[in-house]
Amino acid sequence: MSEIDLTQAAIAVGAVLVALIVLATVLRRPRRRRGPVKLAAATRPDRDLLRAEFAIELRRVEVRAERLAEELRVARIEIARLQHQRFTPPGQQPARKEPPQQVPASGRIEPSLYAPPAVQEAPPAVADERVAALQAELEAARQSASTAAAEQRALAERLASVERALTEARETADSRRIDAAAASFRATALNAELDQLKAFAPPAPKPEGNGADAAALPQAAAVADDGQPLAGDPPVPATIEEVEAALLRERLSDLAAEVAAVTATIEGRGGRIDAILADGPPAPGGVSAAATLADKIRRLRERTAT
Repeated sequence: MSEIDLTQAAIAVGAVLVALIVLATVLRRPRRRRGPVKLAAATRPDRDLLRAEFAIELRRVEVRAERLAEELRVARIEIARLQHQRFTPPGQQPARKEPPQQVPASGRIEPSLYAPPAVQEAPPAVADERVAALQAELEAARQSASTAAAEQRALAERLASVERALTEARETADSRRIDAAAASFRATALNAELDQLKAFAPPAPKPEGNGADAAALPQAAAVADDGQPLAGDPPVPATIEEVEAALLRERLSDLAAEVAAVTATIEGRGGRIDAILADGPPAPGGVSAAATLADKIRRLRERTAT
């Protein structure tokens, strides 16, 4: 092996070492920490920016993997060439082709341009050391390529998980939006019906006499859910107008309870209506016709929850 061959091999090995050092420096560079992404509050520009950052990072890993593959190919070629020169007898080695002579513009050829180089065979120990060093560099390049491929797979899996989380958050937001729209429509309809009943409701009769008849008027309108009088309430004589007025007031109270229950559903747990209901204890004695508006709202909330 000539001195020029050894020089070229040393230059090639040095270039591979420099490339590996630069690659190791780039791979070990501290990365900017990113905080956790709030998927619920993420907007579309934020998601697009996140996708772009992942795409750029994936492209960088691909470029590093391609560069490592190219360096690995060059190292293999160099190792094969050195091994071929080592095991080939000196008489059977191909003749070295001299580069074409460069003729200056003056027409005079400089001696340094065509002087033959000094041929000096390298000892076998030096060739063995070169082969061992190149094999070690080849193994290091393989490990670097494997690490880069693992990082690329991890980034791809992370991007897929983020996409799935975004899809689930989008579906949940759509479902909540539909539920809120339905509850709002129901509240609007109940408010309209309540306003209509209030417009046609007669004024409440003033109590007359000793107060016994006036106190018995709400009991006349006390009916169960199936329309039958509640047990234990004695029948109280009343006029048809008084009974209709009491039933109308009861209907207005039921509509007000339904509107409040729907509003509480829209507000969610911990809203203003829940706070008001928590302040007032339920009426004793269970469900009765004389239940307050808060008791009716509680019953509607429990019925909706079940």
